[in-house]
Amino acid sequence: MRDNFNNRQKSFSASPKPQQGGGGQRGPGGGRPFPQQSAESIQQVIEKILAGDGATIVQKASELAYAIKGLKAAQLRNFYGSALLIEEKTRSGGLKPQDFINKIQLLRPKLHYMVNREPGQPARPLQEFLDQLIPETAKKVNQMVQGQSGDWRVVAEAFFDFLEAVVAYHYHK
Repeated sequence: MRDNFNNRQKSFSASPKPQQGGGGQRGPGGGRPFPQQSAESIQQVIEKILAGDGATIVQKASELAYAIKGLKAAQLRNFYGSALLIEEKTRSGGLKPQDFINKIQLLRPKLHYMVNREPGQPARPLQEFLDQLIPETAKKVNQMVQGQSGDWRVVAEAFFDFLEAVVAYHYHK
């Protein structure tokens, strides 16, 4: 009987690969699952966010805020405070495009710290999404500056609108 138990235990631990497809990541505190999306659909969502599509910003921010509901409000405020400083400098014209890109890239280490600071890592979904949104924002700003195809601050404004929406929905949770 004991050998049978040990064999079953080995069979559970013998599969180090994560499951493919379906399901979602359970949010902190047993919240509703954070939906898994294909890389293509995430890319489409990011493009819509950076284009300033209000409906997409609201929808994704709401989903993300719910997924990070276990994150302490003070931690999110600290992160958002750093983003607000960048936003103020951008709106006042105090940042050149490359400075803006450098500053938003430096938000990523702050996210990493925030994720690894808390047991259970309630900020992980935010980090995972912003780790994709920040480089795409930088890429789009670079394309706009090099191609001179519009004001790069429109993309920056959409980025900050999204962060603001996440914070607002997090408080509403």
